[in-house]
Amino acid sequence: MKNAFAIGAGVAAGVVVAGWLWRDEIAQGASDAVEAVNPVNNDNIFARGFNAVNRALFGWSEADTLGSKIYDWSH
Repeated sequence: MKNAFAIGAGVAAGVVVAGWLWRDEIAQGASDAVEAVNPVNNDNIFARGFNAVNRALFGWSEADTLGSKIYDWSH
């Protein structure tokens, strides 16, 4: 039982040290992930995917986006 505790404590300490050493990279990755799903961002992952599919299927140009099409359809 003591060996299992020592191994667990060693692994936990290793994770803490690795997190400390790579904290800037982890923070940048988290920031990029949040920005990719941010609904206010016009270039989020959902808009890019929707626009790419419609360019492939319907021949939309680069200027045609979901937002511009919604505006056109509603006015």
